[in-house]
Amino acid sequence: MYIFKNALKNITRSKGRNILIGAVIVIISATSCIALAIRSSAGEIVSSYEDSFEITASLSVDREALRDLMMSQSEGSRGSMRDLMAEIESPGMAEIEKYGDSEYVDHYTCTLSIGMDSSGLEPLTNDDPENADQTESGAGQGMPGGGSGLPIERGDFTVIAYSSLQAMDRFISGDNTITSGSMFGENETQPVCVISDELAAYNDLTVGDTILMNKPGDEENSYTLAIAGIYKDTSVDDSAMNWFSNSANQIITAFPAVQEIAGTDAQISATFYLNNINDLQSLETEMKNKGLNEYYILTTNDSALEQTLRPLENLNDFAGIFLLIVLIIGGAILMILTMINTRERKYEIGVLRAIGMKKGKLAAQFVAELLIVSFISLLIGASVGALASVPTAQALLQNEIESIQNERSSIEENFGMAPGAGGGRFGGGQGGGREIMGGMFEPNANVDHISRINAVINFRVMLQLLLIGLGVTLCATMVSVVLISRYEPLRILSGRS
Repeated sequence: MYIFKNALKNITRSKGRNILIGAVIVIISATSCIALAIRSSAGEIVSSYEDSFEITASLSVDREALRDLMMSQSEGSRGSMRDLMAEIESPGMAEIEKYGDSEYVDHYTCTLSIGMDSSGLEPLTNDDPENADQTESGAGQGMPGGGSGLPIERGDFTVIAYSSLQAMDRFISGDNTITSGSMFGENETQPVCVISDELAAYNDLTVGDTILMNKPGDEENSYTLAIAGIYKDTSVDDSAMNWFSNSANQIITAFPAVQEIAGTDAQISATFYLNNINDLQSLETEMKNKGLNEYYILTTNDSALEQTLRPLENLNDFAGIFLLIVLIIGGAILMILTMINTRERKYEIGVLRAIGMKKGKLAAQFVAELLIVSFISLLIGASVGALASVPTAQALLQNEIESIQNERSSIEENFGMAPGAGGGRFGGGQGGGREIMGGMFEPNANVDHISRINAVINFRVMLQLLLIGLGVTLCATMVSVVLISRYEPLRILSGRS
């Protein structure tokens, strides 16, 4: 108790010195509080987003492996890449169901696509209308990704069916929106379809009308589809030569209808929803064991997750580095102030030691003084940090997002495109482009960065701040303890003039 009372008296007696020490500790605790709050909140957001983000995988042809195979052949017998791809048998529905039956897969969706013609529909074309009858529409435009990569049979229209509404990512993202009628049910068995508003207006079609479809070159066998809804493609295409959206000639129908029409001729695209991103390699190995062709690989959307969380992760790293720098510099300044304080009180130490106070009690008094000042300063610093953490974190996050966006714009300009042109895609059209950012030339959707972070001061942050404060304080007091242990009272008193 004597040590505590004497420590309080010494604090009030040397106000200026202790205010200076307290100010240093306030700065250390406030900045540490901000950094800890940012790291804690960013970590929680990253963890929560990773848990909610659906990691998907899709099968695609390993073009690099095919290229190596082609180059390994002798020049006389070397075929083209198209010939090699045509020789690879793409997985059918039976294989997809077998691959989807895995402990690593939560669920999977399928997309069937086939090129079709129609005797009663006029396809939209980007060519001169006078020459429209001399051109083909190109059924492969805007095809869903993740397929085998093999070309489907050419036709004026692309008939697409999804096994689940979850597979209709363009409707989920808002690129496509139903404007008339409605989307058919997921378990629809009737031959119904939805078409684009452009195709409907061009052919004067409304909900309830029927259309006749046939396979290219087989006009004798036709299939009737009733229009259940009309959708609008809201995605922007800045290409001046593209008069219509890429989905203008796409007809979306029920899964059973395409299976009946196409049989085994449809191109199959499957998306597997993984339980964990770390299961990708295990799932690919299992698929190979189940008979998947060696020239097929699994690709995932993990780059979208990485790009979405990139600003937060950068902010988390920055906060950690900033905290370390503050502790090093602040701790060094505090040690210097403590050393100066101890040297200035050398005569006091000599008197107390001369009247019989032991080194341990004297050191404990100096430690108690600094701990009291530190505790009060920590409370003030924590309050300041709590008030400043949210706006500081928000400003830093916005700067990080702007930095990434500027980097993306710079790369687009390097390719001679206006910043943001074509949705950030290299090559302009949808379906044929590849993202400039988002994994550097990896196919990816436009990245929506997490743009808000609430740096909350919780119990964990306060506990970490308390431990840091105590740690810095104890390190600083070690200077006093060392100096006190080295001082000899008689030498101190005899040397006083």
